[in-house]
Amino acid sequence: MSDLQISLIILGLMIIVAVIIYNWRQEKQLRNRISHDFIIPKKDVLVDEVSVAADASVEGDCVSSVVASELSAVEANETPIETQTVLANAEDAVVEQSSTITEANEPAEIEVDPVQAPAKQSAPKATEPIIGASPMDTLPTAVHTHVDFIAVLEASQPINGHAFVDKLQATFHDAELPVLTHVLGKDHQWNVITATGQSESFNKISCSLQLADRRGPVSSAQIKQFQHAIESIGHEFEAVVEWKGEGDPVQRAIDLDAFCIKVDQLVSLHLIQGQTPIHGTKFKGLAEANDMKLHDGKFCCFDDKHKEQPLFTLINLDQQAFTADALRVNIVRGATFQIEVPKLINCEQTFNRVVLIAQQMAGSMGAQIVDDNQRPLGMPEIEKIREQLKRIHTAMMTHEIVPGSQISQRLFS
Repeated sequence: MSDLQISLIILGLMIIVAVIIYNWRQEKQLRNRISHDFIIPKKDVLVDEVSVAADASVEGDCVSSVVASELSAVEANETPIETQTVLANAEDAVVEQSSTITEANEPAEIEVDPVQAPAKQSAPKATEPIIGASPMDTLPTAVHTHVDFIAVLEASQPINGHAFVDKLQATFHDAELPVLTHVLGKDHQWNVITATGQSESFNKISCSLQLADRRGPVSSAQIKQFQHAIESIGHEFEAVVEWKGEGDPVQRAIDLDAFCIKVDQLVSLHLIQGQTPIHGTKFKGLAEANDMKLHDGKFCCFDDKHKEQPLFTLINLDQQAFTADALRVNIVRGATFQIEVPKLINCEQTFNRVVLIAQQMAGSMGAQIVDDNQRPLGMPEIEKIREQLKRIHTAMMTHEIVPGSQISQRLFS
């Protein structure tokens, strides 16, 4: 057999082997593709349910105040709050008695004592914002695409923390803007960058402008100033700037503020002296016996886990600060329990607790529990309050703003 014949045989065998290997690889890729197309989901949306409830029970007789402000029932992403109608005759009858959940931002509708309502500038009405996707997983947990105007700067070369902070402070030195800055560390965790800067360098930085708070929505000029400043900083550090969130940020700010006005409620419940004067020493003792501490002229009840935000406060009805010296010698004419609804994780449970404490203190001091108009309160009004608290909770969860969360604390401060 000649060398040419041997070469042809070997070449033929190599071609056959190559064809076999090629067909085997193609068949394997096809099997993998089919397997991925028919992957079984981890959760069945027809079976799994997500429930948001804040139910709490009240033992014994309860007394409290009345929801007088107009607050609509919210269905998840269906009917805007602005277009809902108020409960008709029954609600009107309650309004005639009192209004102790005070709408902090609409004094024209409800007569509010200045101490009871958090100060907020008036803002234009707007329709409820259309809620889209959930907050992006790639963003810091402290920011939210519905609450903040967010820019993510990503640089090919690491940015020195000190240099970035210096530039940021120089840019926003004269601007009173609620800006948060986070950096993505080597551990792939977002951290707030301190005012003094960081000695490390970072490739990814998040800058966010809060769109509204109790002062109202940020203006169009402030948004443009923030946007221009971030674009300039990104250009200087050769970083690509990506803006998160959908829609016009100016309209988003107005919509967010309008929604916050609806849910920013303050529950007020009044204790007034009856036929027997309330001695300050006894009042102080009863307050402290119910886990309240004298702090900045008022009695505060703090959660064991979150000591920065009181669950509720007890202030002087005369709007004078409580002091230990004054309580030793003076008579207390009355006091007011206050609960800031959107700042609490479980407002209904806190409300139930306040009702029980108020009842116990009233019984011990011979006092009465009344509404803003000095009228005694009954169980039907208490139940209406609980229903309204559930509606507020549902409305906030629908807008993906968890009551009592860090984002909620920022919005209502």
